[in-house]
Amino acid sequence: MLRAEWAEIITAMSKATRDVRTMLGWSQQRLADKAVTSQGTISRLESGHVLDLPFRSVIIVLRALAAGVRAAELPLSPTAKSLMAFLETINPSLVLTLTLDSDLSALIRLYHSLPESHRPAVIAFMQAAVALHERTRHWSPEADATEFSTA
Repeated sequence: MLRAEWAEIITAMSKATRDVRTMLGWSQQRLADKAVTSQGTISRLESGHVLDLPFRSVIIVLRALAAGVRAAELPLSPTAKSLMAFLETINPSLVLTLTLDSDLSALIRLYHSLPESHRPAVIAFMQAAVALHERTRHWSPEADATEFSTA
C-alpha cells in the first residue's frame, strides 16, 4: 500500500516539477542553474527517478521553482501556493539524522529482506513476544506460589 502511495506522490511531484518549469518558460538547464545542480538531476526528478537523488537535491530544485513562481506571480491553486510557500521555508542545509539502536536496525533489515507475504507473521510474532514480556515483567516465584496456595 505504501509503495503505491509513494509512487503516486513521486509521479505527481515529477509532473508538477515539469509543469511549473515549463510554465515559467525555463529549460531543464536553466532550472538546474538556478538550483545550482546538474541538468541530469532535473531530468531524473521530472522522470520520477528520484530514489537515487539526495533529498536535499530535491528540496533545492523545488525551492528554485517556488522562487520562480513567486517572482512570476503565476496563478496556482491554493494547494500549490501553500506547497511553494512551505518549500521556501525549508533550510536546504538542514541535515536530518535518525540514530537507531544497532539491534533495531538489524531487525528492520531482516524484516525487509523477507517476502511481503511473510511479514505479517513476523509482526504477529513480535506482538506476541511483547505481550508475553508485559505479562511476565512483574512475575515472581513468590507471587505465583501465593496465588495458588490453599492454606
